[in-house]
Amino acid sequence: MKQFLLSLVLFLSFVSLLANSELEKKQLRSKVEEYFEVWSMADIDSYGKLFHESAVIFYRDKYSGKIEKESLKLFLENQKRAHEISTQKMSEIPIEIKIYLHGKNTAQVTVYWKLQKGKEIIYGWDYFTWIKTNEGWKILNLFFYSE
Repeated sequence: MKQFLLSLVLFLSFVSLLANSELEKKQLRSKVEEYFEVWSMADIDSYGKLFHESAVIFYRDKYSGKIEKESLKLFLENQKRAHEISTQKMSEIPIEIKIYLHGKNTAQVTVYWKLQKGKEIIYGWDYFTWIKTNEGWKILNLFFYSE
């Protein structure tokens, strides 16, 4: 009987952890979708709030192939400027989102996306490190490139 109760407790603990993990993934997926929605709306203030204040952004330069690094402030300024100077509305749509939780407070997220600007379509990848803070999930690191 003791062995049965112990097995039951272990099973219920496992089920509870699995449920919590799925809830965290659902919350994080919602944040990732928000990331693309607010960027596409050119709402850079809301977009910026998704990042941790210490976030660092890396990207592969499409033309030189070099890896570049930007501060969050410069990155957000460049995103705002890109929307302002674009002659056509830009919309970025996640095609595939993969979430990997590491413990309770850290996650890696990979997103394959499509950027639409008029008739032009560009595909690319975002690789995020997200951390859970007192305000919820925030982006600590982003590396992106387009194909």
